[in-house]
Amino acid sequence: MKILLCQPPVEDFYTTPDRHYPLGLLSLAGFIQDLPVTCKVVDFLHTGNRRTIPLPKNFTRIRKLLNRTDTPVKTFGQYYHFGMDWDKMEAFFREESPDLIGVSSNFYTYSYEAIQTIRLARKACPKAYIVVGGQNVRDGLFTLGEDIPVDFAIAGEGEIPFRKMVEALLHKPDIQVRDYQTGECICTPVEKIRVAHDLVKASAYTIGGYPMAMVQTSRGCPYRCGFCTIERTFGRTMRYRPVGAVLKKIEGLVHRGVKVLDFEDDNLTVDRDFAVSLFEGIRNRYGDSLRLYAMNGLSSWTLDRDLLTLMRQAGFVMLNLSVGTLSEESLRKSKRVDSREDFARAANIAHNLGMKVMGYFIAGLPGEGYKDGLETLRFLQHLPLVPGISPFYYIPGQTLRIPHIPTNPRDARLTRFFPSHEGITEEELVTLFQKTILENRKHLDKERDGGTFSSRRGR
Repeated sequence: MKILLCQPPVEDFYTTPDRHYPLGLLSLAGFIQDLPVTCKVVDFLHTGNRRTIPLPKNFTRIRKLLNRTDTPVKTFGQYYHFGMDWDKMEAFFREESPDLIGVSSNFYTYSYEAIQTIRLARKACPKAYIVVGGQNVRDGLFTLGEDIPVDFAIAGEGEIPFRKMVEALLHKPDIQVRDYQTGECICTPVEKIRVAHDLVKASAYTIGGYPMAMVQTSRGCPYRCGFCTIERTFGRTMRYRPVGAVLKKIEGLVHRGVKVLDFEDDNLTVDRDFAVSLFEGIRNRYGDSLRLYAMNGLSSWTLDRDLLTLMRQAGFVMLNLSVGTLSEESLRKSKRVDSREDFARAANIAHNLGMKVMGYFIAGLPGEGYKDGLETLRFLQHLPLVPGISPFYYIPGQTLRIPHIPTNPRDARLTRFFPSHEGITEEELVTLFQKTILENRKHLDKERDGGTFSSRRGR
């Protein structure tokens, strides 16, 4: 059986190449390596160049607000298709002629790109089986009323259902059942996960010009933040890979030429003993010769001086932390802890240890107005970090009550600035965004001038 696993293109004002690494697809491929199949992972998003495309009508007003003549910040001027062109994708499917095509749909706001990829696959390969999976399948993709010509859909963690599906097709290739897994998550034993990193070139993905790979050492999140839906995929129970297995995987990546590791755990340091054992193992084996990141999940209340010192010794160059909001009402509604003291402490310690800190907040949470967002931004301005903003956007499955839910998935993204309630406007969200960008640029300018932040010893 010939299997093709695909990451769709994206259409937006911008994309972040650091985040393109197809970790989920590589995990699926690794989980079936012992079966009589050939598997290829193709990243349509990371392949090809961007090209300008017409601006969707729902972004017309936003582009004008973002590029007013009375503001020093001009952003998001052009709307792009990022990745391989649609016609080339269709030709690619036809040339490959796989027996099974898997399409990733992780983001509700990019549902139409996933659907278009599926339709092209069906058109080019009418006899192939098509399966769609990813975080958007359980709550988002099939709520749009679109004709999505797939044979199977996998919601939640994909390794076990995907393997069972492949095994069924190998033994009974005439299966015609359209199977939507909509029950509870089928959790994969993390010790059995085998990410097939070798299916992509080590130099294909980079951060700062250095070959990178994403690594996941655990799954699950014990917290219940109302604006997050990760528990819908990975559950609330933390599951860890053995530290020895993680270190062995890192050794293999380094042998392939990888210089940068991004840990994609949702809570990398929530279990202190595990984190200490992992970081000590990396430090003892590699010193600080690797560049380490944890862009997906670090909780400031789990970080103290000893752990941050160890992280610096192991090679961490930057911390991505989120204070969320300072609004007591929003914290209560979203079931999130007030982390401002822990956040400030961790940011100061990390800065003094020579790490860059990115400090994020969410603007426009349901019930929060412009003044609330401005207060949080001012809190960040007094800390040694580069501030970042995430305008609140809707994700199906959120437990937080959201008065204004967009009907178009393209409105459910941070570049749309869609107000979640009547207490804040698009103009105010854009203003908060522009103020944050201005502050961000000030810090980056100081860093380049050798002021606020020090660069990492020539690397």
